[in-house]
Amino acid sequence: MGEDSTEIRSVLELSANEARDYFLTDSSYCSFDLPDYFDFSEVLSRARSIVESGKPFKRGRKAVGKLDNVNYEILVNKDGAYGWRPFQLVHPMLYADLVVTMTTANAWETIQSRFKQFQSDSRILCKSIPLADAGGNSRALSISNWWKEVEQESIRLSLDYRFMATTDIVDCYGALYTHSISWALHTKPFAKEHRGYEHPGNAIDNILQDMHNRQTNGIPQGNVASDLIAEMVLGYADFQLLEEIDTTDGIDFKIIRYRDDYRIFTNSEQDAKHILLTLTKVLSELNFKLNASKTNINSDIIGSAIKDDKLHWNSVVQRHRNLFKNLLLVRALAEQFPNSGSLVKALTAFRQRIEKLSKRPNDNPSLIAVVVDVMYKNPRVYPQATSILSKLLSFEDQNEIGRYLDSIQARFSDIPNTGLLDLWIQRFSWSYDPERTFNEPLCQVVTGGSTDSIWNFDWLTRNSKEAILNAPIVDTARLATAGSIISVAETETFASRYDEATA
Repeated sequence: MGEDSTEIRSVLELSANEARDYFLTDSSYCSFDLPDYFDFSEVLSRARSIVESGKPFKRGRKAVGKLDNVNYEILVNKDGAYGWRPFQLVHPMLYADLVVTMTTANAWETIQSRFKQFQSDSRILCKSIPLADAGGNSRALSISNWWKEVEQESIRLSLDYRFMATTDIVDCYGALYTHSISWALHTKPFAKEHRGYEHPGNAIDNILQDMHNRQTNGIPQGNVASDLIAEMVLGYADFQLLEEIDTTDGIDFKIIRYRDDYRIFTNSEQDAKHILLTLTKVLSELNFKLNASKTNINSDIIGSAIKDDKLHWNSVVQRHRNLFKNLLLVRALAEQFPNSGSLVKALTAFRQRIEKLSKRPNDNPSLIAVVVDVMYKNPRVYPQATSILSKLLSFEDQNEIGRYLDSIQARFSDIPNTGLLDLWIQRFSWSYDPERTFNEPLCQVVTGGSTDSIWNFDWLTRNSKEAILNAPIVDTARLATAGSIISVAETETFASRYDEATA
């Protein structure tokens, strides 16, 4: 084991102060893929100082919970079709309020103690508690252990069990009932009898409702604090599941849970069905339901332990000497396994391959067209695909680049919610055409717009509003030096999540 590996710890091993620092880093606040000149460190620092010094919020009709669109939402297509995943940039003041509330000494001790209870029975192994390195960085760490902790462990369990059932929860973050956070931290009877905000579960519940117009269904997705809150409720579900199963004698089982994905190992199909039915009951009491289309029982544990896209990509020729034919292999993968982790890795490998190109490929227009076609159906790969485009377009003259950019934007004009694509096209077109217009509000912030187009500030006191509104979220020095080519390193950070995982 390398020396650096000892620096990685579960967030639950951190002290309250260390956890606060960790959650309030830029990478914990925004865990989805933006160009690297976005930096929320300063606005988070200011929000933290204001929250720690006293509540900066207005009450009455201007109270935050009475206002719409307090957070900023960016929709990302998750399946290349009609499924959308809403990521949110939580209002920095609310995010700081949530983190400070979670990491007071009493609250953090309560959270740590409760998780110890959830994890005390080795029959259910949770492999998705957020991880931090010594510097508090969260990006890509949690999923980087997928191969070792989930796939390899699943294969090893084939020695002890004959069947593996797989399932997941439909829209876990969107369905999470915020009152269940208090149930998870304090037990349901206690939470129903004690509703004061001095209890951490109620306080967390209250802040999450303020983020969502006082609604009690759904928590924001796209930050690590929310990830841990989801783990609280899912850990509570694990605890409830074990209590239900213990009433039935003779079931030998093991469960690996990675966030809302379950792998259930048994020695009979009947036992697997029984656990799935029991899990359905437990989750329904928490406002969750299992995804019927992704629920299966398989006797080939090794074959089903590894994602289909990875098995496929490992079994075919991945590389051809000819660049265009190589890219067609990647496109074929995209057609068979759209939006998959293996596709992210394949495009990253192609980008690495063309890094040393020093002259324009003869079939450059065809290469560009194929990359755009892959992007059209696979929004998950926008960072990697635009990195490839930036390299290929660097061989064209400036007038041609402008025409290509016009064509690319026109190609995507019939697709809704392409804000993330706008951000990545702006990233590589900036040095050619900084005045190019995009509908995405975050793009307008890059060109000097105010963050009041991103977040609602009406609920803050005047001094708090001025401090937060004036905090930069774009590193102008980094933007000024951002070249026309998106480097391999800039998007490899994102791709590294799929080194072994295809979750």
